[in-house]
Amino acid sequence: NGKLDRRALPDPQWQDLAAYVAPRTSLEHTLAQCFASVLGLERVSVFDNFFALGGHSLLAVQLMASIHAKLGQDISIRVLFNAPSVAELADQLNAAPSNNEFDPILPIRASGSGAPLFCIHPVGGLAWSYAGLAKIIDDDRPLYAVQTPALKEPGYRPASIVDMAADYIARIRTVQPHGPYHLLGWSFGGLLAYEMATQLQNLGEKIGELVLLDSRLPDGLTASEVDEWALFAATFPDMSPDLTLTLQAMQSTTERVVALREHRLIPAYITDEHVTTLIGTTQRNMQLQSMYTPRSFHGDIVYFTATRSEAPGQPRRSAQWRACVNGSIVNYDIDCMHGEMCLPSSLAMIGQNLASMNVIGASAK
Repeated sequence: NGKLDRRALPDPQWQDLAAYVAPRTSLEHTLAQCFASVLGLERVSVFDNFFALGGHSLLAVQLMASIHAKLGQDISIRVLFNAPSVAELADQLNAAPSNNEFDPILPIRASGSGAPLFCIHPVGGLAWSYAGLAKIIDDDRPLYAVQTPALKEPGYRPASIVDMAADYIARIRTVQPHGPYHLLGWSFGGLLAYEMATQLQNLGEKIGELVLLDSRLPDGLTASEVDEWALFAATFPDMSPDLTLTLQAMQSTTERVVALREHRLIPAYITDEHVTTLIGTTQRNMQLQSMYTPRSFHGDIVYFTATRSEAPGQPRRSAQWRACVNGSIVNYDIDCMHGEMCLPSSLAMIGQNLASMNVIGASAK
């Protein structure tokens, strides 16, 4: 009919061929092959940034699997965040391994002279889904993912979102002792970011930006009323609806973990025990969400609505925040489902809108 289905198009891949630097060692040559294969490019310079070339959470896991298959070495998402180029990753593989990918404060990009942007995890507890932000936020802005401490602290069980937010504030202050603070959260992470912002204000700190990605006000549903695997799927925004249904039909965690690995959605170092912990975290977070009552925030928020998940005839989710916010609410519509908000196509649109407002150093790349 003459109309272009833009959602069906692949993301454009841009390369500065003039800046190409060829691999200098056999290790760099193998890594460059892995990068190019996963990104769908003819070649990759040893100094190209994986995420700047279009890498995101799913492609990161596929890259880890490719490196394991060719080199027999396992790398973590944290290593890839800290060493996103072929040259840097080669240096990391030649150094002693670390096990910090489950740290509560996970640097996506620690470099930059600007104020950090803290990205608060969705309901499942992991925050790898924010990896794609490295492509849309200016290189001078450090990015930190805030994750559940439960993976490294087995007894971690906050009594409320208020308590969880207070704990997270103490942790981000080890990175940035004073404001203005810049916070972003998707879904459950938006509620946490909002509560952190109100508490920081009560502590006398300033909030630079508060960005909520389709974060719904509590609806009263408890964890027992929601399928935990449907929620757990939010940890992996690239998971297809068909695979989600397949996982729900399986009887054991082991079967589900095997399926996730077969589809290259989780790396090898995520064990059955990790998955069990994340499911428990999801259930507890849903329970805490059902009991949460937002307090007033004195400032502006930027809200992104997943339009395909809006209920016909119901008030817009962004408008529901009006009673809580003593400031402006700027809403942008994103043509996606709630669980697709951190897909590359959605993040690209989010980046363009943030750039138009000059918010959090976004650039319309």
